[in-house]
Amino acid sequence: MKLFLLRHTEYTPDFSIAGNVDPGLSEDGKKHAEVLAEKLAGETYNYIFVSPKKRTLETVLPLIERLKNIEPMENNFLLEGDSLEETFGRAQSFLDFLKKDFQDATVLTCGHQISLSCLALLLRGEPLERFSDTEPFEYGEVRTFGVK
Repeated sequence: MKLFLLRHTEYTPDFSIAGNVDPGLSEDGKKHAEVLAEKLAGETYNYIFVSPKKRTLETVLPLIERLKNIEPMENNFLLEGDSLEETFGRAQSFLDFLKKDFQDATVLTCGHQISLSCLALLLRGEPLERFSDTEPFEYGEVRTFGVK
């Protein structure tokens, strides 16, 4: 499997709405998503997974509009947990799911900083204890892995 890990682009939390825990992209984030779509559109993706958060879907929408033959699928494993250990466990479950059902596919996954860093650790065969040594994903950053 060829696996692309993409962190969502910039967002602006709207603190004027009490309890708003699912903000969309900022204007800069929307522009960044358009630039990313141009760069990523040259690849053929079999599947695109996003977390249930609005900002991940909004990040991949410009790409989906260019590809026209693929729909994003939400996956709760891409959400960050209440603890680093829980997030690492979710990342392991998501990776197991991908290895089982998508071995011959090209997959784009759009998620969040901590969950993507946990996935990157697992893909490199490193334990959770190495999390603090992991280079954080920047907004809109893409990393590619070959998965066996």
